[in-house]
Amino acid sequence: MKILNELESDSQDIWELEFLRITDHPFILGYIEDFAFPQDFAGRHCIVLENADGCDLRKKMQALEYDIPEKVALNWFTHVCLALAKMHYKGLAHRDLKPDNILIVGEIAGGIAKLSNFGNVRSLDMDSHITDKIGTALYFAPEKQTKKFQGGVDVWALGIVLYQLLCNGDFPFNFNFQGKSQDEYLAALPTLTLKQMPAHVSDSCKALIQKMLQKNPENRPTIFDILQTPIITEKIRLIADEYVIGIDIAKRIKQQMIDLEIQLCQIPSQNAKIKEVVQIIENKKITPQIEEKKELAPLPFSDNLTAPSSIPSSTPSDTTEWEDMQKMSIQSSNLFQQKMLDRLIDTINKPINWFIPVLNKK
Repeated sequence: MKILNELESDSQDIWELEFLRITDHPFILGYIEDFAFPQDFAGRHCIVLENADGCDLRKKMQALEYDIPEKVALNWFTHVCLALAKMHYKGLAHRDLKPDNILIVGEIAGGIAKLSNFGNVRSLDMDSHITDKIGTALYFAPEKQTKKFQGGVDVWALGIVLYQLLCNGDFPFNFNFQGKSQDEYLAALPTLTLKQMPAHVSDSCKALIQKMLQKNPENRPTIFDILQTPIITEKIRLIADEYVIGIDIAKRIKQQMIDLEIQLCQIPSQNAKIKEVVQIIENKKITPQIEEKKELAPLPFSDNLTAPSSIPSSTPSDTTEWEDMQKMSIQSSNLFQQKMLDRLIDTINKPINWFIPVLNKK
């Protein structure tokens, strides 16, 4: 249960309450009910949320000593992407995306990630841009310095979260936050370069992080683009088509993909590719090589012809004719090679059962 201190118009609490009332998604912390705090004159309000029996992502990383398998990290990342896509589809920005606001629930497939804490939610269409610096400075996008930004700030923050999941909790940029203000960080951010990622991080994940942490928001992918990245699409396909975390969640995610007009295509696994190659090799081994039957060239001489040695000297034209006749001699064939002929002759010459009959024996 969460207690809200005020429900005044346009307060953070009222935005959070309204968002939770209208949102139902398997990777967003679920709303059950809300009511006024009993016998309270301060105007406090209570929200009852689903029971999250795990911990937030930051504590989870610490408990695992930041040694998180890439497959598990991508599972959690995909869950949050789907939750964020639900928000952006409704025209809402989270604006405070960080590990502390991502809860890891249960143990199925390493746990399910659920997005939480929606006190900073605002409409993307409000005055065309969001105009205040809300959130945690560590996850601020460069455009927050301009005080004009949209949903790309969530993509940037999620890119930092993915970097930390895969790179032992490290921050992707070299900057000493101690004694520095958020404005100083934002001023330095455009000149900061992305750290080199460890060798154990796959090339696909490196490429995705680099795209998400593009300084220019125009070059940064949307959350819908990220969902269509092959490594993420495959994770979604496993949820929707293979029921890895349950039938109910599979149905809801499948419907979300239909709403977003995103088609899930199966990507052949490495094992499937290996099996395909092995099958091709086996087919080549067992398939007999059927040789094309070749007709023997006609013999250059017949019984009525004179042997070459008896042919008298001839004119150049006769010589050409003779060369043509030579070309007509029997050509070698794959079906009847000299080696095979020698074996045949040798077999015929051998006595049967190695027994040499004695002729005219008296």
